[in-house]
Amino acid sequence: MGTLFRLIGWILMGAALAMLAIDGWAWLGGSRKLTGMGELWRRLDADSLGAAQELIQRYLFPWLWDPMGLWTLAQPAAVVLGVLGFAIAFLARR
Repeated sequence: MGTLFRLIGWILMGAALAMLAIDGWAWLGGSRKLTGMGELWRRLDADSLGAAQELIQRYLFPWLWDPMGLWTLAQPAAVVLGVLGFAIAFLARR
């Protein structure tokens, strides 16, 4: 099981590097804005973002979504993915 979590951590860190490259390429093109985690999630699957919000607010803890979840979604995607990936890989180490 630890190997699976380490793999997930490395995949997330790879996704963070990819987002860093995408944002860097856009910056070279004149865009001065980093892609937020919420914007990335909305681009990938807007329905699951709404479902996650409903699940957290209705069945878990409303304070977990606002302000914690909203703050996380406003952060750059490369940072969120990198920190999450590193944390998962670190916790799953041997």
